[in-house]
Amino acid sequence: PFPSADAEEGESNKMAIQNFIKTCESRGVGAMELCALHLKREGALLCRTLSYAGAELGVVEASLTPEQIETYDASAQLWQMLYTRMERKLAKMELWVNEAMDPCEMENRKEEFKVAKQNYHSQLWSGHLRFFRSLITAMKVPKLVELAKTALAEDKCVVIGLQSTGEAHAKRIREKLEAAAADGEDIQEDMLSAPQETLRYV
Repeated sequence: PFPSADAEEGESNKMAIQNFIKTCESRGVGAMELCALHLKREGALLCRTLSYAGAELGVVEASLTPEQIETYDASAQLWQMLYTRMERKLAKMELWVNEAMDPCEMENRKEEFKVAKQNYHSQLWSGHLRFFRSLITAMKVPKLVELAKTALAEDKCVVIGLQSTGEAHAKRIREKLEAAAADGEDIQEDMLSAPQETLRYV
């Protein structure tokens, strides 16, 4: 339900809007999408984009530096190591399943192994995707800065759009750290790295 903005509750319009936004954010992207669909259906929201008339599109190749290539190769080796260790752990768990003497216990172990295998693979490959997506985005930044400076020197306006930066994941981790700090835990880190937190999650 949407927050009420009745005057009887003593809330100003500003407070009601803030509560509404907070409620949508707390319920995730799905709630925001539903809200947008509802507003568009009621005619209260109109989504437009800038005209592409006269626009020129081009693809710029961001060549990797030797340092970036080394970083990428090291990252690939790291994830290969994580995959190997995960498979070894699953192999040991499968042996544990086969060691069960009682048929009922074996069925329970099989189900536990099935769930664990699915969770392991899900966490590994989703983390793998987030990690390399963030890494590749970061490797494009130097070329992007170069292009932006060139455009500014030509008295042009620069608009930069970043997608899939890992900000949402890092924000969730930050909230967990703040909650842990509020409970009295000693938190040493002041700066979050989305790829680093992805590795910790895996």
